[in-house]
Amino acid sequence: MISTLLVARQMVQQAQQRGEDALDPVMIGNLRNMYQADIQFAYQDISPPVPLSLLEEMTFQLGGKKRKKRSDQQRLLARLDTYQSEILAFTKDFHIPFDNNLAERDLRMIKAAVVTVKQKVSGCFRSPEGAQMFARIRGYVATVKKQGGNVLEELANALQGYPFLPHWNFTT
Repeated sequence: MISTLLVARQMVQQAQQRGEDALDPVMIGNLRNMYQADIQFAYQDISPPVPLSLLEEMTFQLGGKKRKKRSDQQRLLARLDTYQSEILAFTKDFHIPFDNNLAERDLRMIKAAVVTVKQKVSGCFRSPEGAQMFARIRGYVATVKKQGGNVLEELANALQGYPFLPHWNFTT
């Protein structure tokens, strides 16, 4: 699966260098076939990950129905199968990033700032509301930066009642 996704990313990068904004439908079809083949291989490889007798003993109640517990691999595989279109969306629309590293970095910054500020200033966040306000402001600043706006100017505008509204791409 990793190889298939890396091939897809490389194909997208090459298409972007040629000035395209989406992969050719034939290429997308080939990638989907590779992805589906990986899914089928994985189903055969991990099914069942533990002896059937043990799986039958490992049941839990869910809404009045008994279900067999699934391993981490089975749950991951089910999600990869269910969300195939979302996972490969970056091949149809090059505005969709291959990964979500930027969002993860923003969250890490918030966590690091909360821990650092709380350690340096005693009682910084005495309530969940204070932490939520910090996160909301930090999210606003990150959005303005990503949209190419002037952070100080947009913060001043927001305080005057004219908040920054991000631009959305509705072409998908």
